[in-house]
Amino acid sequence: MNSRSRGGCVDCKRSKVKCDEARPSCGTCARRRLVCHGYANVKDKFRKAKRPSSPRHQSPTAQDRLTSSVLADVEHDAASSPSSTSPGISTEPEKTSCSQYGDAEHAESSRLVLRSNHSSLTTLPTLNDMFSLVPLKTVSRIPPGMIHPADEATVEVYFNRHPHELTIGPEFVDEMNANVLMVLQSNPRAISDCLFAVGRIYVANTGIDSVPVLDRKARILGNLRAMKESESDLEQIVVMLLGLCALELIDMKTAGRDMTIPVLIQNAALLIQHHVSTGREVTPLAKYFIRALARQDMIISLTHFRRPSISTTVWLDEHSRQTADRFMGYTATLMPLLAELCVLAEDVRGAVRTSFVGELGLIAELSDSPLPQGASLSQRAAHLAARIAAWQPTAPRGLSFRSSRKFLSQAYCYRSAALLYLHRLFHLPHTSLEADDKALELAHNVLLYTTGPIEELRMSLWPVFISACEFSNEDDRSSVLEVFDAILKYRRTATALRTKNFCIEKVWKARDEGCEWNWMELVKQYPGELMPI
Repeated sequence: MNSRSRGGCVDCKRSKVKCDEARPSCGTCARRRLVCHGYANVKDKFRKAKRPSSPRHQSPTAQDRLTSSVLADVEHDAASSPSSTSPGISTEPEKTSCSQYGDAEHAESSRLVLRSNHSSLTTLPTLNDMFSLVPLKTVSRIPPGMIHPADEATVEVYFNRHPHELTIGPEFVDEMNANVLMVLQSNPRAISDCLFAVGRIYVANTGIDSVPVLDRKARILGNLRAMKESESDLEQIVVMLLGLCALELIDMKTAGRDMTIPVLIQNAALLIQHHVSTGREVTPLAKYFIRALARQDMIISLTHFRRPSISTTVWLDEHSRQTADRFMGYTATLMPLLAELCVLAEDVRGAVRTSFVGELGLIAELSDSPLPQGASLSQRAAHLAARIAAWQPTAPRGLSFRSSRKFLSQAYCYRSAALLYLHRLFHLPHTSLEADDKALELAHNVLLYTTGPIEELRMSLWPVFISACEFSNEDDRSSVLEVFDAILKYRRTATALRTKNFCIEKVWKARDEGCEWNWMELVKQYPGELMPI
């Protein structure tokens, strides 16, 4: 057998390996965990290439039926909670032929975002009118022929904006784009729908028609329902669920009550748990994307006093302990402690009916429970507080001062916020002057770690909110508003804007009027309005 093939892809020819010549991207590159960059003269050859045959029909197994059931729940929940820009839409999957991409839709997207001959991105002025665009640090290299040509411009918007605006820093942009391209290569049609929808949201936020987003969202839901479960499919499923979450994160028109992110994460957790329980491997690539869901899950769980849906044991391996994550930074090893904090919060809020005072604040009327159970909660809180206070982030060697400062500041900011959260869990506002003074001191400690460059604060929304609720002084409030504005400047999401508004319009306003201002109570009065992710 020849060591090379005459019609192989450019990567296999360059590496001098046998190419299986699969279209639109070869399987050899996929097996080598590389991104295939297509074939020379792809335009002429692609016309002659046969379309990949559809998978052979197999009778559904019990595992497939469970997976289909969970994904059906995702589809039902997402469709039953339409956003303000999402009137009722069909969730039937579309046919796989190229004709599924309507000419009018693609003509529209091609007019909105154009690519030059040098593959650089040129945007219409309407984008700049609505957003102060962050300078683009990278241009993705989508393998030729992988997605519909008319989709490429909008998909480029995803690659050039989404990772850069949502990750903790620009050093993760190329890493995230490479991993997304790897999953895109395994299922171009399904994954490109996600990327197109996210890219289109950035354009739709400028006031352009969002109907194509609704169409792609329906198609994503249909693709999820049709998928089987395997190691590679888990990666695709997680990416598609992340895509649905991203649509709600960046869509400034979505109302808080219409957000389905918690439901999407809970269904993702069921699929992941089922995958692990059947003894199948969770690949490093799947863990990479699961970590993004896990971080959102943790913040939502802390906000609503419940156990996290996604176990840290699924994604927290030696690699994630020793390296910085694109969203968590150095806080990956803090997540198990935050998970314990969520469990404690659920137990405390479920068992105690009155306020907290005393040594750790626990003299309360327990529901059908003797006092020793209260003492047990107190002991758990003291032990957890000591472990959180003693926690230190693991910083890899060889990092620059600027990178190290950014990651360490975020880590200590989260640690201080966790201690404040635990304190307020057992010492509600106005239970004692000493408790309120201690809470204010802890809130100031959180802000101490937000004094760096404003572009480094984008992932500190939850700690900043926890501390902001403690401030009644105008100077303190002015300082924390500057931090909120910095976060919104570099990570403009609907959840960040609503979190800032919740603090101002719900917490501070109630406190100034002498009403109940404890955010732990207000979050129950205004469901869906607070999601500091």
